[in-house]
Amino acid sequence: NCEVALLNVMNGPRTPGLATLLVAILASGAPNALAFFIVPAPQRIGGTPSCRRDRNVLFAADDSVIRLTSLIRYPVKSGGAELLTEAIMTPEGVAGDRRFMVTRHDGSYLTQREIPRLATLEAGTDEADSNSLLLRSGGSSITVNVQRLSSLTDASLFGASLQLVDQGEDVGRWLADALGPPPIGVGGGNVISMLQQTLQGAPPYRLLHAPRNEESPPLRNGAGLSDQAPYLLISEESLAALNEKRAGEDLPPVPMSRFRPNFVVSNCGEAHAEDGWSTVTIGDSKFRVIGPCPRCTVPDVEQISGERDTARDGPMATLKGYRAKPGRGVLFGVYLMPLNPGSTVRVGDQVETE
Repeated sequence: NCEVALLNVMNGPRTPGLATLLVAILASGAPNALAFFIVPAPQRIGGTPSCRRDRNVLFAADDSVIRLTSLIRYPVKSGGAELLTEAIMTPEGVAGDRRFMVTRHDGSYLTQREIPRLATLEAGTDEADSNSLLLRSGGSSITVNVQRLSSLTDASLFGASLQLVDQGEDVGRWLADALGPPPIGVGGGNVISMLQQTLQGAPPYRLLHAPRNEESPPLRNGAGLSDQAPYLLISEESLAALNEKRAGEDLPPVPMSRFRPNFVVSNCGEAHAEDGWSTVTIGDSKFRVIGPCPRCTVPDVEQISGERDTARDGPMATLKGYRAKPGRGVLFGVYLMPLNPGSTVRVGDQVETE
């Protein structure tokens, strides 16, 4: 499958270029995964579905029911996407989603809003809560032996105080080489903490891990290390409407990866149909829609290069023209909360809505 193909390439003896990764995706027989990163063809935003719901049935391109066409997790918050064919749903998101977070030395969070290059941080695991994490950026890589029993480190995320497990100074130094110095005074960092870090001779970054603990309540009331909610769903029709408007502005289309969803669905009948849903069932997994997603500036970051669009050319400028809601922000996609954690979702699953 696509995930295995990508991991095989990423774990190879040499650093894969973009062309190598694309060949691996195509060889896996999952063009939906390719469409997630590449600008879609006008006639079908998600590509021609071919991922299997099971080993005997393929879902057809002209299927009239709503289908899950992509399933995605992001092992490191604001890091690169990992495309899946199936996954277990947990109270805090897709299993293995955003279990790690890059912070400054003082534990203050960092995202693509502060460091767009985080988008280029490829992460691969052999299982949802594995014992190792492979990180790659450009021509450099590091394997992190995941620490779960080390002493907890204070961290902060959008005003919430957290205690997470530091993964050590080696990966902190590697992140400094991959990302460059962290910005000053953005997202919680300050000159005093940077001076303390320098005097201590410690790396400017930490990689922190939120270990799974079935006996503890969900982290941040179920949001985990995500921004506001554990799951984000977007329809292909919504992206198609955006790209149609961009074409009218003589701007290039953008791929779905700009919006970092967990679920991509198709055959919804109209753009932004998801705005009117109250519940969503994907296969046997049930979710409650808790509201639309107010977008920040991250969609203006190109997810392969880590380059930020100009304010005029990025998709956020287009969205502001027709998706800005007074007092609510610029809305695109919907947030979900799980109703039956422990269930499994597979690409190709039928989607039912109310």
